[in-house]
Amino acid sequence: MMRLDLIPPELAGEVWPEVESYIASALEREGREHIPSQVLKSIQSGAMQLFIVRDDRDVAIAAAVVAIHEYQDVKRCRVHWCGGTGVEKWIHLLSGIEDWAKAKGCEMVKVTGRDGWLKVLQSHGWEKQGVILGKRL
Repeated sequence: MMRLDLIPPELAGEVWPEVESYIASALEREGREHIPSQVLKSIQSGAMQLFIVRDDRDVAIAAAVVAIHEYQDVKRCRVHWCGGTGVEKWIHLLSGIEDWAKAKGCEMVKVTGRDGWLKVLQSHGWEKQGVILGKRL
């Protein structure tokens, strides 16, 4: 049975090799503002959290890195990077991140990513709230 696991910070280094390529791909699409080793350090420090989707054979097939941010006394959970294989098989498990965020006092979960996420997430109640643009110099 497929499941979503929240990885304790102290175990992040052990599981990172299983999911680093998923997160590295998301970082690359973002424009290389971060590198995988920086992300791992943020997870290990507790500043960010790592969620892993495992299939029925206990193989990591997706990962998400999230953080809680507080703006004007409102907590929001942001999915900074997410990637994996077979998204249609596990996307419903992101509701586990929503539940976790709600339990932490968040009023909203936000995702930053490529346009393909809109198509995948709209059927799960997500809506487009803006656009982020970039220009390489």
